[in-house]
Amino acid sequence: MPRPKGKAVAAPDDTKAALAHGSADASQDASQSSMIAGRLVELEDQKKLAIMRDDLVLAQQIKEQMERLRLQDLSTPSSSAPQSAAGAQFTLEQRKSPEEVLKENRLWEGWAKYHTSIPLGPGKELQLPARETPDPDVVGFAVPLPCVEYALRNERKYPPPSEEDQYREMFKLIHQTLKLRLFKRSYTMSIIYNHINRNKRDSPGWQKGFIKAKGPQELIKIWKDPEPAEGKRVLGDRYWVMAIFGRMLGTCEDSRRELLRLGIVDKIVEGTSDEDPNVQDCALCGLKALIQFPEGRTVVSYDLLISCLNKRTQKTG
Repeated sequence: MPRPKGKAVAAPDDTKAALAHGSADASQDASQSSMIAGRLVELEDQKKLAIMRDDLVLAQQIKEQMERLRLQDLSTPSSSAPQSAAGAQFTLEQRKSPEEVLKENRLWEGWAKYHTSIPLGPGKELQLPARETPDPDVVGFAVPLPCVEYALRNERKYPPPSEEDQYREMFKLIHQTLKLRLFKRSYTMSIIYNHINRNKRDSPGWQKGFIKAKGPQELIKIWKDPEPAEGKRVLGDRYWVMAIFGRMLGTCEDSRRELLRLGIVDKIVEGTSDEDPNVQDCALCGLKALIQFPEGRTVVSYDLLISCLNKRTQKTG
């Protein structure tokens, strides 16, 4: 006897309802994980700001809140959260700065500091994206380098220094002027710092020449045997050592990796407990610059940063 056709398929409506319910749960878990990931990013920024402002109590509270959120996220795993976070990071990295927009249009990058749009002709103007100005109290020596001076913007008329010229100048400053003490060492190091801090076009070449001329090794020797500062208003040898190392850590990836390889972080941490308050502030600016980058955060832990800030608080208190 043939089987009734109505009995051939088992409860299709119930199956659809179950699938829809499972899909809704997965979507809800993904949404919750994405919200937690976004909240963790916000709390990380708040914790960083609290640390920079020496509010250690608030930083510890934020850290505990982040740990609770991570535990909550582990109970609701979802693969969509990392994808959305990666997508947000990709979008942030691809966003152009006003300086990049001006450079693409063959205009002086320094206009970004003064204008939000550039007139191009009757009824036409170049709109610039919003300019982000980092807080020096937060990023320390990682403040971006300035662009080339307006008067020197024409590279055909004023060609930039070659890497060979930069290396020769650094070699003379280190192995002749500095070693032979033709001038005060603090004065010579201030010249080296000014070369490194000149502009974002030339600074990488000056830093490369400084490293090639064994400048970091010479500064380490000066750090161990500094000349006493003459007068309260004179910045001593140790100050300029910290300033040079800090600016290199905050402005050039190649320099940062080389200085980390040489163990400069130990000298900077030592500088946070120096007797000279100027050296302390300089060393802290170097640490603040270093933690702005992934390779720096792997070396400077949260506990190490807190201990350095505690030293400064105890000395100022």
